Amino acid sequence: MNSTFTAFAFALALPVVSDGMQDYLRQNGKSPAHYLLTKLSDHRIVLVGEHHWQRSDAQLIGGVVSELRRRNVALAMEVVRASSQVDIDTLISAKEWNQALANEIMRAADWPYVQYRDILYQAWEANRVAGAPPLKIIALGPPEDWRKQGIRYEAFMAERVRNYATDNQHRVIVYCGLHHAFTRYLQVERLQRGRATEFMDRMGNILWRQFGQDVFLIALHKPEGCGEGEDAFAKSCAPLGGAIDCAAVRNGGTPVGFDILSSPIAETKLDAKSFYAAAHPLLRMVDIVDGYIWQQPVDDATMVELIPLEEYSPTEVRLPDSQAAWQKRAHDLAHPKKRPSWGSLGEWRTKCGLPVPAAAAR
Repeated sequence: MNSTFTAFAFALALPVVSDGMQDYLRQNGKSPAHYLLTKLSDHRIVLVGEHHWQRSDAQLIGGVVSELRRRNVALAMEVVRASSQVDIDTLISAKEWNQALANEIMRAADWPYVQYRDILYQAWEANRVAGAPPLKIIALGPPEDWRKQGIRYEAFMAERVRNYATDNQHRVIVYCGLHHAFTRYLQVERLQRGRATEFMDRMGNILWRQFGQDVFLIALHKPEGCGEGEDAFAKSCAPLGGAIDCAAVRNGGTPVGFDILSSPIAETKLDAKSFYAAAHPLLRMVDIVDGYIWQQPVDDATMVELIPLEEYSPTEVRLPDSQAAWQKRAHDLAHPKKRPSWGSLGEWRTKCGLPVPAAAAR
C-alpha cells in the first residue's frame, strides 16, 4: 500500500472537524468550573445536564458550590426530593455537619451515592464562612408516587425553578439529567412507523418558553444511544463520532468548557443512528445545547460510589439479600466498561488514530 493511499485512508477515518475543533478548544476553551460560572453573568437560569452517575459531573458541581454562595446564586437539584426541602435547609444551615440527616435526605430520594451527598456537605461547608448570604439549595424532585398524584414531573420541577428565578437578582444553576434540561430541542415521546406522533415537554422547554435566552443549557459530556430502532440505548457511542473526544485528547486531555454556537461543531449534523436524531433528520449540535463541558474521554468515565449500606440503611444491612444486591450494585458502578452497551464506546479512538486500551479491547 503506497503512502499516499495510507494517508488518505487515515484522513477518512478521522472524525470530521477534528482539527478545527482542536484549535477552537485551545483558543477559546475555559476550565469547566470557570466556564460554568461565566454563564451566570448574563443568564438568569443555567441548566447543567448530566448523564447521571458520572463521578466527575457531581464533583464539578460540588467544586463550584462555595463560589455560588459568594455570588448569591442558588443551586437547584433534581436528585433530591422537594419533600426534603425543610431537612435540606436544616442540614446546610446547622452549626455541625449531620451525616445521618444527609443520609435521610438521600434515602428519601433513593439516591444512595457518595458524590451527590458530598454536594450537600460542600454546601454546608460553604455556609460556615461568614459574609455572604447563605447558599440556597432548591430540591426539585417530585414525590415517589407522582404519577398516582397526577403530578407532571417536568412541570413540577420547572415550577420550583420559576418560583425562585423571579428577577435577575435570583439566579440559579439547575443540575439535572440532560433530557430534563432540553430547551429548544424537542424529544420524541412516541414514534409510529418511524414518525413522531408526540413530543415531550421537558423542564427546559417550559423554562425556555417563559425566560427565553435568559436560559442557557450546558451539556456534560456523556455517551449517547446509537442502537437500532426502539432499543437505541442497547448500544452507546461517543457524541459526534468522537470528534469532541478526539480534539480534546489531542489538546492534552485537559478538561474544558466551551460555547457551541461559535465552535466548528455548531453546524455538525448528528448521525442518523443517534437517539436524538429520531424525527430530526437535519439535527445539528447547536439545536440541542448552548454550551458543553468535557472532562474525560467518554469511555474513561468513572462512576459514583455507593454510600455503605450499614451507614445508608442500618436496618437492611442485616438482610443477606440486601447485602448481596448492594455489593452487586457497587461492583457494577466500579466496572462500567463491562456493560454490554459500552462495548463500542472506544471506537472513536481508532478514528482519531489513537490506540484502544487493552482493557477496552477485551
